[in-house]
Amino acid sequence: MTKMSKFIGTSVLVAIATAFGLSSLAKADSESFTMTGVGPTLTEFNANVSFPMFDSSLGTLTQVTVALSTTAQTVITFTNHGLTASNGGGYAELQLGVNDRVPPNSSDPTSVPLSWMPTIVVVDVSSPALNPPAPFSFNFTGLAAGQSIASPVLTYGGTGSTSFTDSGTMAHFIGSGDMSLPVGTLVYDWDRTSGGNTNVTDVTSADVSGTVTYQYDDAVGAPLPAVAPAGFLGLLLAGGVRAVRRRRAAGR
Repeated sequence: MTKMSKFIGTSVLVAIATAFGLSSLAKADSESFTMTGVGPTLTEFNANVSFPMFDSSLGTLTQVTVALSTTAQTVITFTNHGLTASNGGGYAELQLGVNDRVPPNSSDPTSVPLSWMPTIVVVDVSSPALNPPAPFSFNFTGLAAGQSIASPVLTYGGTGSTSFTDSGTMAHFIGSGDMSLPVGTLVYDWDRTSGGNTNVTDVTSADVSGTVTYQYDDAVGAPLPAVAPAGFLGLLLAGGVRAVRRRRAAGR
């Protein structure tokens, strides 16, 4: 085959490929939804948050990220049941998570994760320290026998998130309509005292908000070019044949 015939053949193939369009390529995309909120309400509480499920017609789901946020307010009360004065301080810690009842790492035997969710989203926050690095949010001295003292309102909060990429977990997020996840809280009181016999209690309220983000491969690419008329392709082919014949005739 001569150089001219090679060129004509390549040109015709490119023209045909362009005329009928190139296949589209998948592209990464994402969408996020805000969850229905909870509270603020007194702890401990167990509630549900909901959000839209992933529409599989958009493409192939590759990752789900669940993010939870909370803002808590706590009042800690110290009571001295001893015969002598007490000194000390303390702070509050709140755990928020997604599971069947309450967040993990607690003494509650009913604290179990969702059977299909391998990792639980946990937000673990503590009331702020007055004099870091000391961990106490509230300090007191000279608490007399039989007396109580309450902290001011301690406000604190935080955010936690977990991403899932395994197909078994992500399958629970695919469908139509809304999906519901159970959330729960635990509050701990931490204190250190000397003298007397002091116990600590708290009253805590908290809210829950969050988002879910779906990452997926969008199977819909750029629009395909319009298909060229059959007559146009015929002219391309005929022109290529005539050019090759003229080349051969000139070489005789």
